Amino acid sequence: MKNIYDVDKKGLFKLLVNFQKCEYGKIQFILSYSVFLILFVLLVSSVIFYFQYKLFSLIIMVFLFALGTLISFILGSIHFYQELRYFSYNEKSSR
Repeated sequence: MKNIYDVDKKGLFKLLVNFQKCEYGKIQFILSYSVFLILFVLLVSSVIFYFQYKLFSLIIMVFLFALGTLISFILGSIHFYQELRYFSYNEKSSR
């Protein structure tokens, strides 16, 4: 594999599929997005409670969960694609 920045759309998709098939890729996916998934579930449940009870303190909690969910998704994506880049370099050197 060439530099990951020189890969076309099909090559990048193939690289992503190969990364997710290996054990390291699966572990990195779980590590990268587990916090996001937990915060997303808490966000959805807090929105449901807000509509059910209409408490002002719940709107603050909804906002904080939404902010935390967004930040954790961005950081998880940065981590996952950084590991994908390292995988690309390793795949290049193994060929």
